[in-house]
Amino acid sequence: MDKAEGESPLDSPRPFGQGKASRAEEFDRTGVLQPDSQITATLRPGTNSEFYYLIHHEGTPFTLLVSPCSGPISWTVSYVRPPENESDADEGKKRWPVTKLVPGSPLFTYAGVEARNFSMTRAQEGVYRFEIRSTTTSNGSAERRGVDTVRLYATTEILEHQSILEFGNGGTGHRRHLLRFQQRRSKRRLGVSWSWSRPVTNLTEYCLAVTSGQRRPPATLCAAQNLLQSTSAWPLDKTQTSGHQRRRPIPEGLHCPREPRLTLNGMRFNTTYHFALYAVSRTNNVSRRVTVESHKFRRNPTQTLRTGHPETTNLRKNSGLVNFQYRPRSNAGTVFLMRSCSGGSFRALLKGPAGIIRDEKVTDSFFKLVAEPLESGKRYVLRISVTPEELETVTTVKVIAREDVPSANRKVPGRSRSRENRFSRGSLWSRPRKRFRVDQRPICSLSDI
Repeated sequence: MDKAEGESPLDSPRPFGQGKASRAEEFDRTGVLQPDSQITATLRPGTNSEFYYLIHHEGTPFTLLVSPCSGPISWTVSYVRPPENESDADEGKKRWPVTKLVPGSPLFTYAGVEARNFSMTRAQEGVYRFEIRSTTTSNGSAERRGVDTVRLYATTEILEHQSILEFGNGGTGHRRHLLRFQQRRSKRRLGVSWSWSRPVTNLTEYCLAVTSGQRRPPATLCAAQNLLQSTSAWPLDKTQTSGHQRRRPIPEGLHCPREPRLTLNGMRFNTTYHFALYAVSRTNNVSRRVTVESHKFRRNPTQTLRTGHPETTNLRKNSGLVNFQYRPRSNAGTVFLMRSCSGGSFRALLKGPAGIIRDEKVTDSFFKLVAEPLESGKRYVLRISVTPEELETVTTVKVIAREDVPSANRKVPGRSRSRENRFSRGSLWSRPRKRFRVDQRPICSLSDI
């Protein structure tokens, strides 16, 4: 008698003449989860899917981990016991059909898309049943992607004692940023690296899910494998390095590098990317999401402008817009001197904590912007921008910030004697020399301002 006719899946015999089935095949046939084995289960649409786990010894620890792979689910865990009337037993033996087992009150209930675990330090001997059902999304839509699946993992150990949870935080539980970003604007590349726990370096692998815009990374690794494109599916680049073909991936997708660092190519300017890092244990293949962080790949980098130190920037390499960050040292007035090294017009905008201070359109190659006394320690931004048409002529701009000191307080340099007066007329130093007159001023100089 098969399971559909009321026989318990715990005692379902294996067909005669077949060899020993794998754990996945045995689970599909009986619905019983084996200890220390991660199984992908398929859910029945529109109804509850029931699975079981058997505890053989009283007081054994018990942990069940459920990871949604296709969307939100709801699941409960309950302990089922035999009926009080032993006459319901099958043929006088201590075996009861599933329909005859008496379920107890739910021990745990959860609904959502996150991976959750149910743990007991001392479990009761017997059968535990967990029911899983697919639910609708947050917007009320019941539309799903493919077949609904979940990953199940049961063990007789407490999950917190396993190495998969010991990641980067040193066991303190203090949340900090684990991902480090290094932006390379010239080639639209972004380097991503992360730290890890030294004792479990050889026992853990990592996968990084990358999305952009309004799309957030999946909550579980199996959901990321189902919804995102893997790096192994990307086409090969024609460029070859050391005789090996090299892949040129796109930023979005699921990346599983061998080392705790990754370089993403083809980043889009002024786009916010979301990153989810998953840690996978090599001992039991159990994964968990470690951190979720965001980074905006900016087109216009901010350069630091210091008083008295000129800065030169290439507008063509920065798409026609550059921001200079300036912090005045005193409350005196500030003069910003700007020169277009190749001529042409540009726009200069000075912005402070209270808003826009000056906004000028510069038509000459040189411009002097005098600002009112600025508050020391505050951050001010000087933005220089050109239109795409103006970028044809304007390439490089040089900027310097100087304090507007009153003329009475300026130090006038002392005049020294000429070279002819310092030496006698008969000395070798006073003899005229024939030299070519060459303009030794550097290109785009501010010395004559």
